[in-house]
Amino acid sequence: MEFINEKIINEKIINEKIINEKVTNIVFGLFMIAVFSQIIACGGGGGGGESGTSQPTSVVPEPPPPVLQTKDLVAPDNFDYETSSEVTVDIKLPELSGRRAFVSLFSQYARHENNQWRPDFGSRLMMEKLREGEINRSIKLTHDIDKVLVQIWTDNKNDPPYSKEITVDNATLFWRQ
Repeated sequence: MEFINEKIINEKIINEKIINEKVTNIVFGLFMIAVFSQIIACGGGGGGGESGTSQPTSVVPEPPPPVLQTKDLVAPDNFDYETSSEVTVDIKLPELSGRRAFVSLFSQYARHENNQWRPDFGSRLMMEKLREGEINRSIKLTHDIDKVLVQIWTDNKNDPPYSKEITVDNATLFWRQ
């Protein structure tokens, strides 16, 4: 019986050692987790050149710009407040001499797949009768218009309109044939 008691006591001692080792491993693991958490939370580990503790930096927002009022605005003496200018329409098509014809200018238009121009009739800038196939007059155009569609319709309803896109050049819309 003494042999059995001794065997039981040895088993208890071995079990206690195993339990102690397990507890030690668990405590060590928790300790390591705590240490690594602190390292990561503090920005951890890499060089940086500075030693010691770093002070948190605060960002100072820039003050907003002062609110301007109309009375505070200043423009140079040579500033041009005009949003439009005079443009000369100079068209001469001798082949229309002796025929009734009307010219229209459009600021908005598109070109179809078949190369036919399609004006937006709400953007018509001018409609005038040609005299002997000519017109030379001034109109006001806003500064944002740099091209126009010119269409000339004759009294023959079977004739398609003469159409041409013209760029405003030196305050002139020029078309000669």
